[in-house]
Amino acid sequence: VAIAEGSTRELLKSRKEAIQRTTDAIGEMSEDELNRAHSLLSYLGVAYVRTQEYPGQPPLQKLPRFLSRGWVMVSRKLGRHPMLDYADCVLYNWERLDQKATMTMGNIRLLNRFTGVVDEEHFFKTHVIIESEATPVIEALLEGFGCVERKDVPALLRNLKELETALFRLTRTCLPMMFASTKSEGALCDYYMFFHQLRPLIKSMKVVYEGEFDEKPMTFQGPSGAMSSILPCIDAFLGIKMSSPVLRKMLRSFEAYIPKRHQEFLSQIRQRPSVRQYVRSLKSTEPYLVYSFNSIIDRVLDFRWSHFQFVKKYVIEQAPNGTSATGTGGTPAFRYLHQHIKDTEDARIVLGDTPQQVRPRHAKNQSIEVPPLKLLDVEESKKDTIWKVGLNGFLSSHPPPVWSCSTLGKGGGGGGGKESGSSSSSSSSWSSLSPSCLVLRELSRALPTMCVADGPYRKLVQSRRKDLEAFYDAIDDLSVMDKEFACSLLAFIYAGYSASTDHSLPSSSSLIESPSAASNLGALAAYPTRTSPGQADDVLFAKEGARAMKG
Repeated sequence: VAIAEGSTRELLKSRKEAIQRTTDAIGEMSEDELNRAHSLLSYLGVAYVRTQEYPGQPPLQKLPRFLSRGWVMVSRKLGRHPMLDYADCVLYNWERLDQKATMTMGNIRLLNRFTGVVDEEHFFKTHVIIESEATPVIEALLEGFGCVERKDVPALLRNLKELETALFRLTRTCLPMMFASTKSEGALCDYYMFFHQLRPLIKSMKVVYEGEFDEKPMTFQGPSGAMSSILPCIDAFLGIKMSSPVLRKMLRSFEAYIPKRHQEFLSQIRQRPSVRQYVRSLKSTEPYLVYSFNSIIDRVLDFRWSHFQFVKKYVIEQAPNGTSATGTGGTPAFRYLHQHIKDTEDARIVLGDTPQQVRPRHAKNQSIEVPPLKLLDVEESKKDTIWKVGLNGFLSSHPPPVWSCSTLGKGGGGGGGKESGSSSSSSSSWSSLSPSCLVLRELSRALPTMCVADGPYRKLVQSRRKDLEAFYDAIDDLSVMDKEFACSLLAFIYAGYSASTDHSLPSSSSLIESPSAASNLGALAAYPTRTSPGQADDVLFAKEGARAMKG
């Protein structure tokens, strides 16, 4: 909301003291908290720089000290740049709605967003799913290197088939999610919205960090798919090399933005024996190894061509300069992708005139399937580093901690139990609100992050039922101003409640129609034509909202 109305800078300045207290606590933060702090400071810092307070305003040249100090400090501790990166937007920006269910588009939500619209949610959630599905790929890569080191041809043949299957799933199941659409709404991530509203917020940035880097302008790349570790690891396995020195240097520069544990993993992969060279040395005696190797090359080409179609629709066709457009990370999109496709094609092994009917000497008459992916236990995952590769694909092994004012006040970052900056004009309505109305404040503030894309907003409202009932009982004692404000908040809360879905909750009727609940909700219990739990809640909101309005 603040970005849309141009009030981000004013809002952050009003929270200056709270941000400084969080910065002072960085030295005592755990690895989880440091990564979470980097993510939050990155979103706040970029929003501060990108927000235009009025149309045509020149770009901000300097980030103030109260934001730059903490952002640079936490970045140095993590070995990352003070910039919004792929880990902030994707790898460490997710949460399962149902902790016991697998990672699907309908069972995850983003923790941080700029716009709050479905398009941004869908765009980044697709990347979350792709990264989560990388576990079979990682396992196949590591096993493949082991086969080469052992010179185990039968096992390598099976392994190549498993890798091909895993890549097929990424390309034909996960990537198409980006183009998902509905008859009524069209594309879930609209091309125009992405290019003109989201992309300007996440593109590369040049700014002075006050008090840091000798106050020289620093340029950092925006979040990009080139910061994902999936394809670099596959390229290392297959011996695919970027032939352009300029683009190769640019690709390596992106690796400075990925988590340290991922950088170490990628470095280790590149030091393993060459799979391509080993397969090539056996092409005269084991032609089916070459067939399998080239099939994986085809799968990688399939992935890269599909990605190119996405870039074409979302960037090249939307940009005034067409094929000269750059990606969010600053790469020349058209040239970079085409060069990578050509280099992938060049990695094929030419087999020659080997007869097509030759049977592989080590093949067995059995179907080869990738083992089902085991669901990682959340508590078990926390026993290791959050960036251990393979526990959850290339995602963090468990979701980030979700901070609130109360948790910050207990040592989780220095925010304090009560919100700072309440004396500012932008928050005066909150601070003067009657205590009985605080539940409305908390529920309305949760709307942007918990209501989009089947979020758990209904579950949150249900969990605050007693507080809502207490508010309803106190309506008659509210001032006229509080009643006006409460009526407005109730309308938003009810809209969010109606739009959300039930996530593994007990039956709504058990929460609403129980004797204890009915005794506390006289108007609701006396309603004669109630036919469903949904209607019951509708009546609850409507009657009490009407009371507030009437008052």
